[in-house]
Amino acid sequence: MRAVSDYCHGWNQTNFKAGLCPALLRCVLDNVASDISAGMQSGGNIASLVPTITALLGAPPLDLVQMAIVSPHRALATCCFSIGLPSGLFRQLKPLLPRLGDRIEHEAKLREWVFQLPTSSSDKWQYGWRNTLIRSFVDAIILLLAALMLWYSWTVNIKIMITWRCEYGLLLFLWPMSCIAWLLVAMLLLHLMKQDMQILYFDTSPTNPKALNVLQLMVLPYRLPRPSALPRAEAQRLPKQGSSEESKAVTDTNQPSSERTTVTSAARNEQTTKATTTFSGYTSPTVVIRIRMPHDFGIRSWRWYEAILEALAVGIYLYATFVLTSVLFMSGEMALDFACVVTLCLSGVRILGTLF
Repeated sequence: MRAVSDYCHGWNQTNFKAGLCPALLRCVLDNVASDISAGMQSGGNIASLVPTITALLGAPPLDLVQMAIVSPHRALATCCFSIGLPSGLFRQLKPLLPRLGDRIEHEAKLREWVFQLPTSSSDKWQYGWRNTLIRSFVDAIILLLAALMLWYSWTVNIKIMITWRCEYGLLLFLWPMSCIAWLLVAMLLLHLMKQDMQILYFDTSPTNPKALNVLQLMVLPYRLPRPSALPRAEAQRLPKQGSSEESKAVTDTNQPSSERTTVTSAARNEQTTKATTTFSGYTSPTVVIRIRMPHDFGIRSWRWYEAILEALAVGIYLYATFVLTSVLFMSGEMALDFACVVTLCLSGVRILGTLF
């Protein structure tokens, strides 16, 4: 191939300008051997499957948004080559309210996302410096795998050409860059469209959740507080039995006995219902994120937010498919290496992100 490139003056950068590049391609393809031409054809067929493989391995759009709130660097590593395809495009825009993911009944404007912080089986590894060390090590591996994917895609990008835009040399590398840009656009849209966002941290007790900001939420998995009883000073401030309304109802002797009993039971039932609804079944430290949109069907609604993200994700998938289908000078061996590196690294990122 190098001899053919030298014969066609491939060393001259002037031939890569607009209008001159097609003539260079014709010269190379006319002088290349038939076996090499067949290998390039099979390489293009193999490479065209890579976007579909990564779409099957990738996380859905809303899952990437959730991950970006909790751990932005892991979200970037996960989506740098893949955004999971939706089951049906624009399905959210039906006039009748469909069954949307993470939607609370009777609260179409509100989404509640629950994250149980992963912990190991041994208590000594869940908290303190050991937990910080393990998570930092896993993050380093995830970022290393993402960097390996980007580096290998760049090495492939500088060796190939695209038939319909041969004068442009970054068309393949624009695929992961588009995925990263998609995540940034998704977070910007969420910030502009949301009405309010609430982040609550629950320890192993369903009472007294702690409100967090975004920065505290990002640091929380690395500095997981050890679950324990309430501090002595806080315990003295809290009533020993029931809520304040319950204590007031019990100590108010001016009310009839039956009325005090009714108020006491109502307060107890309300408190139990709230705790059970928010914290039912959680056996590990849990973060609850509630995001509310201003409208149910307007532009600033979850319907339109999901539709926009999924449409952009489908556009990126189609772009990657068109580019890799039209690739030239990629042999079958190079295409297999590219597919294996991207698939294995992305699988490692997904597995480590799920386990840790």
